[in-house]
Amino acid sequence: MHYAFIGGTWCRLQAACGARLRIGDSRFFENTSVEQNLKLTYLPQKEIVNITDADVLLNGFRYALTGNVENTEVTRVDFDIKSSQSDIQSIISLLPEKYRNYLWPYRSKGTVYFNGKISGLAGADRYPSIKLNFGARDASVYHPDYRTTIEHLNFTGTYDNGENRNLRTSVLDIRDVKGQVKGKDISGRLTLSDFKQMRLDADISSEFDLSAFLEIFPIKYIKTSRGQVGLNLNFNGPVNDIENNIKSNLVKISGDMIMSDVSLITRKPVVNFDDLNGHFIFNNHDLAIEDFNGKMGSSDFKINGFFKNVVAWLFVKNYPVRIDATLLSKNIDLNELLSIDFDTTGTTPSNTSDYYFNISDRLDINFKTQVSLNPKGL
Repeated sequence: MHYAFIGGTWCRLQAACGARLRIGDSRFFENTSVEQNLKLTYLPQKEIVNITDADVLLNGFRYALTGNVENTEVTRVDFDIKSSQSDIQSIISLLPEKYRNYLWPYRSKGTVYFNGKISGLAGADRYPSIKLNFGARDASVYHPDYRTTIEHLNFTGTYDNGENRNLRTSVLDIRDVKGQVKGKDISGRLTLSDFKQMRLDADISSEFDLSAFLEIFPIKYIKTSRGQVGLNLNFNGPVNDIENNIKSNLVKISGDMIMSDVSLITRKPVVNFDDLNGHFIFNNHDLAIEDFNGKMGSSDFKINGFFKNVVAWLFVKNYPVRIDATLLSKNIDLNELLSIDFDTTGTTPSNTSDYYFNISDRLDINFKTQVSLNPKGL
């Protein structure tokens, strides 16, 4: 039986071995099934192992590996690696386990490619340079639990652990993202830097069917939906400890959303919204609303105005929001609206037919209204 000493790990040729690579707090290949079939030469005078042809299986996915390991006073590695199997899971299998478990269910069809280089000193708190290239050409990606697929997907991506070869200087860049969801175009880009703070700079532009979007990214409060949404959005800022980062004004959100002929039914309380149309403009913490109109049950509405600090209000506990807006309505059915239990604090009186209306003390509301009341609701 033959063994080789490679980078501090004993491996049996044409068999399985354990492997692990640590970069900062992230551990790659941990709890990973690794098998290899190696062709190598060993130069004992120089303590160099040359790998001329390695067929490596990681969690059942095949990679080709070439390069060398120099075991002198400090281990030096120089590897080229590429995937010979076109599947998004072949890329996911290389991620640290905490990220791999989240993305593992996703499947793909079409051309997905991956190659990279690992070179430099390794061991004793020294980490090699890692540069990876990956992407997709006319691929489709789907989750088995959802009914919607992202089709005709194209993108290019790189990962580089940077000048200091650690999480602080690591950058993941995904560019030229283009695809379709049920015939609607989606495009964007994503840059994730400083893996300690997880700083995200991302753009997304898409027109999508709302029901298709919620099949991919379900929202538990929405039961059913239909209609079209156009979205152009930029997010820039650290995503770790997002609550404090929003309070410190380190997160920037800009862009707009156009809602066309949207209808939806919420779960609790059960409310029907119909014929929703409007233009929503994001500017950091604030939201401007232009001609948001539709029906809520039997009542109609049209809203224009500003919601100050609404983004912070959504993410930060007890953060105040100011609403300066105008509400117009041709028909408000008070009997119907006041019978809806919007209270989630459990403070609504029980065993009473009286209406109860609770407004959060986080809301500073300045509403100008022009409303016609439904006589049945008086």
